[in-house]
Amino acid sequence: PESGERRGLIRKILSLSIPISLSSIITSVARVIDTATISRGISKAFASGIPGQEGIPTQEALEKYAALLSGRFFKADNITNIVLALNIAFATVLVPTIAAALAVGDKKTASRRISSSFLLSILIVLPCSMGLILLAEPFFKLVYPAASQGADLMQWAAVALIFTALDQTICGSLQGLGRVYVPAVGLLCGAAVKYVLNRILIPIPTVGIYGAAVSSVACHLTAFIICFAALRRSIPMKLNFSRYVIKPVLCTAVMSLVTWGSYRLCMLVLHSNLVSLAASVLLSVAVYAVCVFTLHILSPSQIRELPAGNTILRLAQRF
Repeated sequence: PESGERRGLIRKILSLSIPISLSSIITSVARVIDTATISRGISKAFASGIPGQEGIPTQEALEKYAALLSGRFFKADNITNIVLALNIAFATVLVPTIAAALAVGDKKTASRRISSSFLLSILIVLPCSMGLILLAEPFFKLVYPAASQGADLMQWAAVALIFTALDQTICGSLQGLGRVYVPAVGLLCGAAVKYVLNRILIPIPTVGIYGAAVSSVACHLTAFIICFAALRRSIPMKLNFSRYVIKPVLCTAVMSLVTWGSYRLCMLVLHSNLVSLAASVLLSVAVYAVCVFTLHILSPSQIRELPAGNTILRLAQRF
């Protein structure tokens, strides 16, 4: 009996761990697709001439140009990964909390936790994405002072960041619900879309490396749609459109005006990219927090669940 129980436990662990591992592997596949297709696509796109260079380029020149553009693209991805590292912490916590609620048959608590985490991801990723779009050039100059070109690619990466972060949260919810294969399927479909679009768009001279940026947005949007649809079928969720979309977008719009204006004003006065960037980010975070609390997007119970939630709630109620 003990041997049979052990085998059953091993099968159960493998049935959960393998699909979760597949999701991580497929996430890496997207980068492999870029590595494999960008160089070939750029070589085709600029076979008749590289911008700023005369004559027909050699294969060596094409490879160097492809490596240059690829470097800019992957640098943009590296910056947005900072936000994803923050968001994945919330997505990881979801799995045991949802599973624990379902183990005792408490679907209401599981649904509430999923809805709250989804809202929290929206509130995190929207301002981060817009901030990276508006401050792409100064961020790139700060992080890569020796090679600061590529800010426009980071703006595309910031758009993809929205769907990537929300998909992370949804995948954590699905894994907690036992739907462990859905995230892998969603990511696989997204990777397939990325491969097709890379092959089509990058060889177009007027598109070039921006084809990889567009395909990244399409990849993560595809995965998000598939996983979100599966989540809505798996458990009831109360997603008020005003609370989950309109109010966060309004807060982000107000913050964006502050971000845009404060950075330029600080640059005029201080003439320092680092100081201006830091001042703009701090002011933007403060204004965004005020907007979120003023519009009552988060309920008191949701605020208490945050790190130092009781302290945050007391400060919000006071001011």
